[in-house]
Amino acid sequence: MAQTKWRVLLILVAVLSIGIWIIGGARAVPELNLPLVDSATYHRQATEWAAGHSSATGPFWQPPLYPAFLAAIYRVAGPHPIVARGVQVLLLALGVGLTFLLARRWLSARGAAVAAGLTVLCGPLWFYTLQLMPVILFMVLSLAALLMTLKFTDSSQIRFAVTAGLLWGLAALTISTVLLAVVALMLFLVICRTPPSRPKPWSRIGGLALAVILVILPVTLRNRWVGGDWVLISANSGINFYIGNNARTDVTLATRPGLDWDRLERLPYLAGARTAGQADRYFRREAWDWIRSHPGAFGLNELRKVRDFFQAREIPRNLDLATLREYSPGLRLLTGTWGGIHWPGGLLIPLGVLGWIGLAYRSRAGRLVGIYGVAFAIGVILFFPAGRYRAPLWPLFAIGSVAAIDQAVTAWRAGHWRYLATGMLGLIILTVGVNIPWANPTDGILFKAELERALGAALEVRGDLKSAEASYVRALVLDPESADAHYLLGNLCRAQHRNDEALRHFREALRLRPDHDSARGNLGFLLYERGQIGPALKELELAVKLNPLNAAVHHNLGVVLQAVGRGAEANNHFQKEQAIRELFASY
Repeated sequence: MAQTKWRVLLILVAVLSIGIWIIGGARAVPELNLPLVDSATYHRQATEWAAGHSSATGPFWQPPLYPAFLAAIYRVAGPHPIVARGVQVLLLALGVGLTFLLARRWLSARGAAVAAGLTVLCGPLWFYTLQLMPVILFMVLSLAALLMTLKFTDSSQIRFAVTAGLLWGLAALTISTVLLAVVALMLFLVICRTPPSRPKPWSRIGGLALAVILVILPVTLRNRWVGGDWVLISANSGINFYIGNNARTDVTLATRPGLDWDRLERLPYLAGARTAGQADRYFRREAWDWIRSHPGAFGLNELRKVRDFFQAREIPRNLDLATLREYSPGLRLLTGTWGGIHWPGGLLIPLGVLGWIGLAYRSRAGRLVGIYGVAFAIGVILFFPAGRYRAPLWPLFAIGSVAAIDQAVTAWRAGHWRYLATGMLGLIILTVGVNIPWANPTDGILFKAELERALGAALEVRGDLKSAEASYVRALVLDPESADAHYLLGNLCRAQHRNDEALRHFREALRLRPDHDSARGNLGFLLYERGQIGPALKELELAVKLNPLNAAVHHNLGVVLQAVGRGAEANNHFQKEQAIRELFASY
């Protein structure tokens, strides 16, 4: 027992030491220190909530628990991302401890300690600890929920079922795709008559199901009360489902924040949606219509997503681990490719899969956790796979890896050569398969340029315009065809009254993307300020045609029309501006 405590303590000290090293080093690196893209969204939302107000008037756009978690930290310590990251290091340490406890169901204390240690060495978890994203919080909640569910399977005590249900409900309010896995676990409990002392199957899961519902129900009712729509948890699930299920997933999966994302987001409103809930249902309907009319294409698409989910490399979403690791010695050490094998995925995924097959074959607890892992993976794959959505499974891959090695050693000692040979063959096939660099729609994205653009936007929000401009310029050097970078530079120059440069950037953005309505609208208003009324009206009217839902363009066109004495038309555009701002207030 004493030896086990020392092992666990040593692992926790390792977590804290690595956390201090990685987060301490990130403080001097703006690319890692500043909240970017999704992290910036969570940071802004949490800052608003911590101050006691919110600009959103509709249903939650994203699951609300993580921004609420951040807001609680900010209310105590102020809106400082470094403090939130420190808390996430402590959460990761808790997750490592829970990994040890879960591993002890099947492994010796030494084996469980190795599984926990492998979790500590999973570089992607450290990457998401640096980001202000819900990965680590969800990982802790799901591991705790699994442990409580296993406790319930060992006994007939309702308190374990209720505790598990509460934890699964909180996990769903962090990453909602886990609900599929929760349903799968409930079905397992019914079908397998677990715990065996309960005579009626449904009574065994009643407490668990009720606890899940009680956690989620207030969010659903809040969405109905505030937004006027029945949205279970958040209104972003429809668009995410559509991104991964349509005729052009090669385009939607590669759509970046900026002009193209804004255009995708507004599709349902152009089709008549007037609330976030209606927009959510529009995307779901579009995706299901495609699935029903093209079942063969859907099947092939799902197979590609299965392959992508199990790729050893980290598939990026909005930020790329392979790009950001250049700025962190810790991330460079804990991620990378050696001899064609990616760490950690190139080893832990094939070993983990084989290990859980063995555990599921040998024990009911192994089957329960295996079903959770498979169902969680299916939930991600049905939408679209990316490294951040797979990350909560790294502790399970670590446990399965140690179990696979333990099973191989046991087979060797027992002389089960056929079993051992079959396992080795499977390991070789899986290792080769997951380490092949299969093509992905995001491969063509210049993530270094994307990073510089995001960094420039974050610096601009902080008022550091000189550094922001330098980042935008670097983005253009890396990607000279970026219309959005020219647009952002144009806005920056205009804010500094460098109007000639602003005109040049807006025109260059339009040369690259004639459909860039925001660049065209800003160009038009700048021409108006220079007294060029005719060209200004031409640009602004075209911008409105390109995007009838651009509130800023309606406002600017209204100002110009009012200035030339066309008051009725101006008021029409001002009214449209107000209606659009109210329409998108939930964002």
